[in-house]
Amino acid sequence: MKKCKSIIVLLSICFLIFGNGYIAQATESIIPENEAMGNDAATVEDISESSQEETVIDDESRIETDVADEEVSEDETATAEGETSADVLGDHYLSYADTCISADDTKTYSFTIDFSTTPEVKAAIVRTGDGNVKASIKDENGNQVKSFYCNAKDEKTVITPRQWGTLSKPEGASDVCTFTAVVSTDTNSSFCFSVGSNNDLPSMLSGEDKKTPIDKYGGFEQAGYTNCAMVKNYIPAENLADYYTYVGTDRNIIEMYSMGSTGDDNMAFEVIETDTNTSIFRSAKRDSTVEKISDTINGYHVRYDGKDIVSGTEYIIKVYSRNGVSFAKNYSLYVGNPMFKPGYKSSVSATSYGTITTTRDELFTFNVTGVPRDAYATRIYFSPGKTMYRGAYRVVATNGKTYYAKEAGNGIYKDYIDIPFDAINYDGGGNASVNGTWKIWLRSPGGSYSIKPKISVEYKYMSGVEDIY
Repeated sequence: MKKCKSIIVLLSICFLIFGNGYIAQATESIIPENEAMGNDAATVEDISESSQEETVIDDESRIETDVADEEVSEDETATAEGETSADVLGDHYLSYADTCISADDTKTYSFTIDFSTTPEVKAAIVRTGDGNVKASIKDENGNQVKSFYCNAKDEKTVITPRQWGTLSKPEGASDVCTFTAVVSTDTNSSFCFSVGSNNDLPSMLSGEDKKTPIDKYGGFEQAGYTNCAMVKNYIPAENLADYYTYVGTDRNIIEMYSMGSTGDDNMAFEVIETDTNTSIFRSAKRDSTVEKISDTINGYHVRYDGKDIVSGTEYIIKVYSRNGVSFAKNYSLYVGNPMFKPGYKSSVSATSYGTITTTRDELFTFNVTGVPRDAYATRIYFSPGKTMYRGAYRVVATNGKTYYAKEAGNGIYKDYIDIPFDAINYDGGGNASVNGTWKIWLRSPGGSYSIKPKISVEYKYMSGVEDIY
C-alpha cells in the first residue's frame, strides 16, 4: 500500500515538472502570434470579426476617396469650360477644324505665341461648309487685332473661300502673347482656322482636307464677278492645291482665271468624280489649254466645256499652278454658266451708197470686224447718215435671222433693234455673231435720199476669249 502511494507521489511530481514545462512552451508559442495581431487574448472568432471590421473601414475609406476624386474632376471640368486653356504655337502650325451647328453657336480658341522665336505669324480661315464664316481675334487686353469673313452664296458678291492675314505682336507687349479667336457662322457650317509661321501659310490655306463647296455660277445676262470663287493674292502649288466640291447641273463650264502684275501661264485645274476618284479633265500643256486673255491684259485662263459632267453627280475641282505657290497673283473660279462681258462696236459704214424712196426697200450691207471672236449681238443701232427721219427698216443678222424695227410714232422708227441673246446656249445657233455681214433693208419715210448709213452694235462675249477677229 505504501509502495503504491510512493508510486503515485512520484508520478504526480513528474507530471507537475514536465506538464508545466509543456504549458510554458505552448504559451510562449501562442502569445507572440496574438501580440502580432494586436490582441493578447484574441480568439479565432475575434480575429475573424476584426478582419471584417477592417475590410468595412477600408471600403468606406475607398468610397470617400472616390467621391473626393469625382468632386475634383467636376471642379476641373467646370474650370475647363469656364476658362479655355491656351495652346502653344511651336514648330508646327495650330489647326482647328470645327463646325458651328447654328447661328447662335460659336467656337473659341486660345493660343500663345512667342514672337522671339516666330516673328512672322499668320492666321487663316477656310470655309469648308455652306454658310458664311466670321472670325475675330483679340489680344490679352480684349482688343480686336484681326478679323476675317468668308462669305458663301450671294448672287451679287464674290465668294471668298479663304482669308488670311498677319498677326503682329501688340504694341508694348512682351514677346510671349496669348490671343483668343472666336469663330461663328450664320448656319450649320464647318471651317478650318489655323495659326502658324509665314512658311506654314500654304499648308494652312490648302490641302484636300479643306474642300470648299461652290455653287453654280448664274452669270447669264450679267457681266463682272458674280457668284464665283475668287482668291486674292494666292495661287497654290500642285503638291498642295485648293479643293472645291461641285454638284453637276445642266450647264457645267469650268473656268479659271489668273490675274496680277505678271499673270500666271502655269495655272491649271483638274476635275475628279468624287465617288469613283476618276479624273475626267486635267489641264494639259500650257500652249494647248492656257490662253492669254488679251494683249492688253496680263492675265490667263483655262476653260473646260464640262461635256463629261453628269447632272446630280458630285465632283472635286483641284486648282493649282504648275510653277509653284505664288502670293503675288489672284485666281478666280467659275462653274456653271459662262461669264460674259459687254462690248460696243461703233460707226460701221455701209459698203456703198444707196438711194432710198417711199416706194421700195433699198439694201445696205455692213461688214463688221475687229471684235472678240464669239461676241454675240444684243442690240444694233441704225443711223441714216443724214439729217432725216428713220423710215421702215429690217435687219438681217449674221445668222440669217430677220428682225424688224418698231414704229415710234408718225411713221418714224426707233434707232435700234434688240437682238435676242441666249447666255445659257451661247454656243448654239440662236445667237448672232457680231463679226460678219449684216444687211439692212430701208424705206424712206418721205422723199428720196442718197445715203451711206452706219450701224453700231452692242454685244456680249465670253470672258477669256478677247482675241480679236
